[in-house]
Amino acid sequence: MCLLTIVKSNEIWIQFYPVLMSFGFFSIFLYSLLYPPTIIERFARIKYPTLDQKATQWIYRVTVVWTVFFLLNGLIALGTVLYGSLDLWTLYNGLISYLLMGVIFVGEWILRFFKTKN
Repeated sequence: MCLLTIVKSNEIWIQFYPVLMSFGFFSIFLYSLLYPPTIIERFARIKYPTLDQKATQWIYRVTVVWTVFFLLNGLIALGTVLYGSLDLWTLYNGLISYLLMGVIFVGEWILRFFKTKN
């Protein structure tokens, strides 16, 4: 993306970076849903090698949430490149998308705490 930006002398190419990252993560998460174990389960099993059925179901649902998020995030990022201003692109891709990721991450962490407390 950087090379295209330099060669073509057009900053629009660098604006596609968040789009490619989101669609890349979407692809990885979707692949792991179609061909388990999911990517999140693989990471969870590093710390917790034995997970029960309830935990793997929770992890599956969390993976679905992240998969949908990355798809929507990529589409919105693409929209900001194709139809938005540089200000809108910067606001969404530099702030809002990271805030949304943080909300999902913290929300899942809080829900997991309360679900495993019982």
